[in-house]
Amino acid sequence: MFIDRLYYEWKLHWKPLLLAPVVLMLACMLFALLQSSWKENIGRTYLGFAEVFLPLAAGVIAGSIVVREPALELHLTVAQAYRKTVLQRMLLLILAYACVCCLLISSMSLQHFWFLPRYLLAWPLVAQWFISQLIWLAL
Repeated sequence: MFIDRLYYEWKLHWKPLLLAPVVLMLACMLFALLQSSWKENIGRTYLGFAEVFLPLAAGVIAGSIVVREPALELHLTVAQAYRKTVLQRMLLLILAYACVCCLLISSMSLQHFWFLPRYLLAWPLVAQWFISQLIWLAL
């Protein structure tokens, strides 16, 4: 039942949950290409994108998903509490953005576009990857 409900919420809100981070990721890649033509450090762009723009977009989408409910009055009268529905939507939002951030940080590690403190660069690559995954946890 829970999986069916999550699937239903995904069908309702897949556009803002998936397309917004993908569009932001493409914009970041285009900006990184522009920076590479200027011989700039691309690692700062990717890291700043994961630190600033993705959590900001997740917050905006979280607010709009909670507030924009066309049948809110009807939903408040049914057996399932609206709070439970909102928590399911937030779970989907966190999972979608976690996947996008994992892909972004994994692509950074594969391309060696790290911008980490010097003491972290001495750590093994797997440990650097796990530490960098904590960036998206700011959601």
